[in-house]
Amino acid sequence: MKMKRKWTTSTRFMLIILYFDLIKETITVPCPASLHTANDVQRCPRNELEWNAHAARLNCSSINQTCVNPSIFEYHCVLNKEGNGLLEVCAPSTHIFEQKCTEFNSLGKLIQASVINCSDALVTCPNAYRSTEMYKYQACYDVVYQSTRNEEAHCSSRSTEGKSHLGIAVGLSRRWDVYIW
Repeated sequence: MKMKRKWTTSTRFMLIILYFDLIKETITVPCPASLHTANDVQRCPRNELEWNAHAARLNCSSINQTCVNPSIFEYHCVLNKEGNGLLEVCAPSTHIFEQKCTEFNSLGKLIQASVINCSDALVTCPNAYRSTEMYKYQACYDVVYQSTRNEEAHCSSRSTEGKSHLGIAVGLSRRWDVYIW
């Protein structure tokens, strides 16, 4: 025999409050003030100690903004929207889901999940984490470090190729001159 559960009005009310509180925590809030704090960086913090030092330097909670409570206007070091660079930025923190890296979208003026997945890394991202904890998932930063190294190698080989082609062209030009005269 099945028993029916009957929820009291106060229980339902509490569940609704908890539900909306959870939604409020996961909704990312656009904040124009974030744009003024965004700076390109070569490297992001590798551990909590470095993260806290960078956060103290930027002191995001002291920035004059009206988007959110100052306690959740926090330091982030995340991917840029294109996923090919890193940014330090003060922005409202949020939750990131589905094992994605975190990025700052300058058009939307918010922190959001990137299209870059970190589920195949040595230290994978969990299914959900706070945007201010990205330093724990270095694989997201490695994507940028790797693309930067590849870009530098590509530029280096192109400049070398250009020099050798130029040498050959000059050499051919001199031979051509010899053949003409």
